[in-house]
Order: sequence, then structure tokens, then C-alpha cells
Amino acid sequence: MFTRRENQGLNVTTMFGSDENVAVFGDFRYKSHSLGKVVSSPFSILVKVVNGQVTYLQFQEAVTGNVSNPDCRDATEVGIDKMYTQIIREVPVRRDDWHHVDIALTRHDVEVWVDYFLDHQPVAHIENVGIPLDKQGVSFTGIYPSLGSGERLAQQLDSVRFGHGLFSLVDAFPFQHPGAPDLSISIPAPTPPIRTAAGRVRLYGQGASGSFDNFTTLTISGKTGPASPSEIVRALAAARGSRGL
Repeated sequence: MFTRRENQGLNVTTMFGSDENVAVFGDFRYKSHSLGKVVSSPFSILVKVVNGQVTYLQFQEAVTGNVSNPDCRDATEVGIDKMYTQIIREVPVRRDDWHHVDIALTRHDVEVWVDYFLDHQPVAHIENVGIPLDKQGVSFTGIYPSLGSGERLAQQLDSVRFGHGLFSLVDAFPFQHPGAPDLSISIPAPTPPIRTAAGRVRLYGQGASGSFDNFTTLTISGKTGPASPSEIVRALAAARGSRGL
């Protein structure tokens, strides 16, 4: 990680214990090597201590900013009027079962859209990538609006990276973002309240476990027009079959 970022400090803001349980809260400071941007990333640690020995440790960090993109070294930070986090749909899944997930990004002319599939069935479709869902009049799982109109990204996308994993969505954007400090809070809240400490302490917890395997990125070219979800499913199935996946 430190090939792309410089660690500038570790700040422990709160520490308390009860019986064998110890909780620690604080934040890291990172500086991007490519952008020169400094962000604060809050963390929390839960430790169980038995007979003076650590028997369990849980660590979680919540990065509050994208500080480096090696594929786009000329990128500059955008303001809160162009960034947003909105989840279009929540889909229940069966526990203790493997599930197949596909994410298909399609670009055609000056438009770009994304389709999401769970177990080969379409579950969500997003158009006008870069424009907040509330500005498009599209329903999403949150209740708080974006802080700006966003920007169309179809003609700015030259590469795509997909991420995976579990995350705890304690506060959706714009909460806890350095660009909107008036919307930041801390849990547990200090007494008396300290405005400058807002957002530095958070309670986190996944409440779930999972594993991820068999990742494949497929590029499908030659399409002359927009692809429907069913066409995308067939194209993905054919591409997987040709590769023996």
C-alpha cells in the first residue's frame, strides 16, 4: 500500500475497556504519491484479552477519499458537487450458498451504463454514469440527496476496475466526508461535544463473513448498439464458455 501512499501519522482518539474487551478508535493520515492529496482515514479495533494475552483482534478502516489512481495520474480531485455514494438496490441472498455475480459496463457513442446480475439474473440497471440517482429521478436505498449535479463520465472512462468485499455502510455520503465537515458526527460522541473531533470516531462492525473467488474480466467488442440485459447475459455466457470458465 505504501508504494502509492505515504503514511503521515496515526492518531488514537479514544480507548476504553470492559472486562476482557478493549476498543480503540482513531485515524490514519495518508498522502497520495501521485496526487499529493492528504486524507484522514478513521479506524476501529476490537481486542479480547485473556490472562494478559490477545485472543481475538478485529480491525476496520474506512478510507474517506480516493488518494491515488495509478491508471489516471493526471486526475484531479473533484468537489462534493460531483461525487456521491448511492446504492440503487438491496438484494437478499441465501446464507451459506455460493452466488454468481456479474457487473457489465457498456459504452456506446457518448453514453455509458452498468448492469448488475445475481446468479445470471438482472437485478439493477444504471444509466448516465456520473449523474447522481436522485438527480435522474431514480429511486435508491438512501434518503439523503446528493450535493450537486455530478458529471457525465462516458467520454472520460478509459479503464475500469471492479472491487469486491464486505463493507459497513454506517453513514452514506456526504456524511463523514472532509468536504462537508458540518455533516460529520462521532459515535461514541464525546462529552462535552468537540466540533473539531467530528467524524474521527466511529463504531463499525460487519456482522457478516464471506469469501470471494474465481474472478474474470471479459471484454466484449463489436456491438453496434445498446445491449439489453438478456443480450449481455448471453454474451457473458458465450465468453465464459469459450474460455472454459
